[in-house]
Amino acid sequence: MKAAALSIFSAILLSISFPKIDLEFLAWFAFVPFFFATESKSVLETFWLSAVTGFTFFFGLLYWVGRVTWAGAIVLVLYCSLYFALFGLGTKFLRRHSILWIPPLWVFLEFLRSTLFTGFGWGLLGYSQWRMLPLIQVADLTGAYGVSFLVMLANGCLYELLREGRKRRKDIFFSIVLFLLLFSGSFFYGRKQITSSVSPSTLRASVIQGNIPQDLKWDRSVQDLVMKKYERLTEWVALNHPDVIFWPETAVPGFLPDEKDLWERLLSLSQKSETYLLVGAPWVEKGRTYNSALFLRKGEVLQRYDKLHLVPFGEFIPFEENFPILREWIVTGDFHPGKEETVFRHPKGTFSTLICFEDIFPPLVRRLAKESDFLVNVTNDAWFGKSGAPFQHAQASCFRAIENRRTVLRVTNTGYTSLIGPTGEILRHLERGGETLFVTASQTWDVPLSQKETFYSRHGDLFAWFCTIATVLGLGLALLMRLLPEKRKPTRIQTS
Repeated sequence: MKAAALSIFSAILLSISFPKIDLEFLAWFAFVPFFFATESKSVLETFWLSAVTGFTFFFGLLYWVGRVTWAGAIVLVLYCSLYFALFGLGTKFLRRHSILWIPPLWVFLEFLRSTLFTGFGWGLLGYSQWRMLPLIQVADLTGAYGVSFLVMLANGCLYELLREGRKRRKDIFFSIVLFLLLFSGSFFYGRKQITSSVSPSTLRASVIQGNIPQDLKWDRSVQDLVMKKYERLTEWVALNHPDVIFWPETAVPGFLPDEKDLWERLLSLSQKSETYLLVGAPWVEKGRTYNSALFLRKGEVLQRYDKLHLVPFGEFIPFEENFPILREWIVTGDFHPGKEETVFRHPKGTFSTLICFEDIFPPLVRRLAKESDFLVNVTNDAWFGKSGAPFQHAQASCFRAIENRRTVLRVTNTGYTSLIGPTGEILRHLERGGETLFVTASQTWDVPLSQKETFYSRHGDLFAWFCTIATVLGLGLALLMRLLPEKRKPTRIQTS
């Protein structure tokens, strides 16, 4: 019972280190109770304690998915909990050799979760530190996984110090020295990067937060009112003479170009605004529907981006072609993935658009960022209400900004609409009356442009692969040590 309480306590500490509560300092020791809870348990007990810890943490992190589907939320949380269970089992084998094996194990499992089965890299441990700007700049070398490594190393060192500090073991001393060197090195590296990340070139961008409730978004009876709202906001913000006006994901309340009235109104608005307009809209072509971003000017579509990485069970049903009956059981979208990584071209600079959760996939963002002067994330988080979801989503964008040294402009339906600088700092955010979520507003900001190339943008997740190799070697060594017969000390025969 005590072990279960310690495990759940760890999960709670970890959950509240993320938004909405956002007490990031707790992440640095959140795992310590969990390590104590599992240190003397059997393999089976460790598995279940770890699974309970994972379930509690991910439920606290992802409870807002239940606003869409509680069944889906439970399945997602159970799936993510498996990675925690694997972590517990891994620590069971590795901890006895050295605590230094634990951070690579954690990074490997985060990397696996971010890529396996289309990937779900939400709530990475490093994301909890999104407001500690000097510390997280190392992400332009290691990706977010480097920050996760450092936070887990702190947890491991503290656990070892509390458990065996009195024995003054040399490896504890080495682990602590290593942590202090990595922490201070990351901090001073970050300070230097922050002072040198200044961009003289800017593009003037206007953002519109339409604030359309999800239950009205596709209601045909209010379609005209929704469109009028966006038209009015666009005409108003165009008075600021922006270079581009941005609408959020699927802002157009219908399917283009099939719905002729909406299509003609949009083209007419593009003519009247006398500037470039990027609009999120469902697009139908050759019988297929895409979640798209349209780049317009003077009543003409210049370019179009169709979302590449769709959300399973949100925008499509996996294996539907093989099991058509799934469509009868599951109510969800029927979108198709795009085929091209589109870079939008404006006279003042280039940008790529990430639709919805595409910004949680570092490899995709990295590829798009290479030819872009800044990045745009258009999204609709109205599904999740006034929860931590919009801010957890923004955490990912902050790390994508650092990894590639690109400004990220977030344009959302209900918030958190914001401008994130190349250092991951929230430069501006849209608010009204002190509120950022579920308010109708528009603003115009100067977006810093950058063409800087980072180690991460050149080499990708090299650090995560290094941790993967280290984990495989560590587990192999631990297994070999278990199989080898233990050396027994010779017994002394006493003679009288």
